[in-house]
Amino acid sequence: SSAEDACAKLYELVQVLDYDAQLALLRAHPELGQSAARLAALTAESQHEQSAAGLTVLDAASRARLAAGNAAYMAKFGHPFIICARLNTSTGILAQLEARLHNTAQMELANALSQVIDIARLRVIDLLN
Repeated sequence: SSAEDACAKLYELVQVLDYDAQLALLRAHPELGQSAARLAALTAESQHEQSAAGLTVLDAASRARLAAGNAAYMAKFGHPFIICARLNTSTGILAQLEARLHNTAQMELANALSQVIDIARLRVIDLLN
């Protein structure tokens, strides 16, 4: 009946998935800060969100930090770093990536799933408006 109701139901559904299904959901998420060629393959929503957060105009040093952070995160947790780009700036995203690398796998599973729900909630609101 509302975006909030839809997202509450989505949250419930995600929480009852087994670990492998949750991990598959996270692994289907695109990596942040992709090259222009790879960015073009993403959905229009993902392209817009990453662009609005400033991820498409990073300087070389910030691009390198993001790439290194993404690689370290994937190696440690087995899924891409996920954050709701619409609620962050490129500076905040880099800071969160570096901070979250110190978390446990269980903490990051919960963080990433929560971020997926935030992304979905904003997209549902867009669809309903």
